[in-house]
Amino acid sequence: MKEYLSAKGVQYHYLDVSLDLPSLKSFLKLRDNNPIFNEVKAAGMLGLPTIVVGDEIIIDFQKDRLEEIL
Repeated sequence: MKEYLSAKGVQYHYLDVSLDLPSLKSFLKLRDNNPIFNEVKAAGMLGLPTIVVGDEIIIDFQKDRLEEIL
């Protein structure tokens, strides 16, 4: 994902929730307050990676969806 965004010349801010407690808390707040994650949570999954572009939330690396909004 990072390689794809870099190759496209997209500037991004990468947060590794496994290394940084504030980043994990931020992600969990996002996940717990957005219905887009309901299926993911019901399946017992985390929903990582998550890509946020403006108001758009993309769960997992979806190249086609990224192409649409970038």
